[in-house]
Amino acid sequence: MQPFLLLYVSLHKQINMKKAILFLSWVLIFTTFSHAQIFKLDGLYISGGYGFGAATIETNNSINNSNNLQYNSYQNYSVGPFTLQTEYGVSSKIGIAFHVANMHSFEKGSYTEKVWNQNTNAFETLTSTFNNAKHVTGMSVRINNHFSKSEKLDVYWGVGLGQNKTRYNISTTGSHSMANPLNETPIFAELYLGGRTYFNDHWGAYAEVGFMKTFVIAGFTWRQKK
Repeated sequence: MQPFLLLYVSLHKQINMKKAILFLSWVLIFTTFSHAQIFKLDGLYISGGYGFGAATIETNNSINNSNNLQYNSYQNYSVGPFTLQTEYGVSSKIGIAFHVANMHSFEKGSYTEKVWNQNTNAFETLTSTFNNAKHVTGMSVRINNHFSKSEKLDVYWGVGLGQNKTRYNISTTGSHSMANPLNETPIFAELYLGGRTYFNDHWGAYAEVGFMKTFVIAGFTWRQKK
């Protein structure tokens, strides 16, 4: 099962990278023929989206290396991150933003293990089940540089610095804990390129690519029209 999961993750990342390249090409072509800037001083911009290509929960290596253990079933998947960002224009080019990303990883299954019984002086085969979850909330402060000269598309690049808060829900009937709570990065940095386009005076769509919680984030955006 695990080789198929690894193949799926690899293909998923390749697809996301192709999407990122196409998006960057579209941004560069569009901004080449742009003339006026859409991002405004004192403007308020709120965006909500969903990320693609998030990493799943990681298993404990001590379990995988056990010679006495055999998986009966195993599932490993992630949901999110769901993102929310509020940005304020401190100039006609620079915006300060507060960004929140929330994602959830899950794993569940069962395994059989040979355990030595001292009373009988023999190995016994025991079946264990597990159903674990990992919940991560990342909060960061961002600085966005809006460089496009367009009335239709707002293009920007930015950097961010934030902190992760992680919570585990671990449920297992065996002696092993499948989640690995030691592999954490409480402080993280972001580098990304984004673009927004609007359907009317207030509502539009946006996308970001780069080094974030995921490779690609896309969703809807709202602006305060003055």
